[in-house]
Amino acid sequence: MIKRTTPLVLLVVLSALIALTAAPAFSENLSEAEKKEFSMNVALPSPAEMFLAIDRLGETDWQAVAEHNPRYDYQDNYMRALNLGVRSADGLVAILAEDKSKLGEIIVIVITLAEELQVQETILDRSKSFEDMANQGRWDELRDELDALRYLIEMEMDQLGDQDVATLVRVGGWLEGLRVTSGLLAEGLYPEHSSSILYQPNLVNYFERELSGMEPEARQSPAVQAVLQALPEIRSLVRVGYRKPVPTKNIQRLNRIATDLIALIERG
Repeated sequence: MIKRTTPLVLLVVLSALIALTAAPAFSENLSEAEKKEFSMNVALPSPAEMFLAIDRLGETDWQAVAEHNPRYDYQDNYMRALNLGVRSADGLVAILAEDKSKLGEIIVIVITLAEELQVQETILDRSKSFEDMANQGRWDELRDELDALRYLIEMEMDQLGDQDVATLVRVGGWLEGLRVTSGLLAEGLYPEHSSSILYQPNLVNYFERELSGMEPEARQSPAVQAVLQALPEIRSLVRVGYRKPVPTKNIQRLNRIATDLIALIERG
């Protein structure tokens, strides 16, 4: 299971995006031990953390990127898990766009996929509170609740012994986060250093190990194979050096790769 890190290390992984507006040279404030911990650990930023980092840089038209595939009928748990991760990330975008209609549609899809994965109780217990918070305009609380729910689903799957399925939920969420984030950054509306959020070579290494270590049946899924084949290129595109901006051409290529993988996942 991925190591959960301290808030400080998570802040470093998110790099300049959350802290740079207030402290553009924050890395100089880290001790040598903290820098070593950063280099040795893998933090798994959730889509919510990635999107919030972007949102704090300035005005973001979330409504323009709030979209989702309405499909929910997939043939195996591997595709259900990947799509559950994708739709959860889409739900976070709908929350940032404050779009109650899209969020309601996504929650229905998420519940349906969760039922197939036998973790529906975790979601059903909270679905009414989601609706109440949306109706009351409590968007910040709703974002935190949905992100917490994603984590609870992953933990429940781990506890049920479905580590491969839990990994695929994480992969789906990460890829959709990468697609949305790289798409926004590719528009060139943010400072150059904003692309530091894409500096995730250790995270790519983590997913490569996890996917390669799954059971043969899961590994043979065409979608899993496609992700595994794409990871080396993704790693080469983001491995530009700590605190260095990711070149625009790399961001555009990352967006193309993530978009193609999400399309494959959603096709099932």
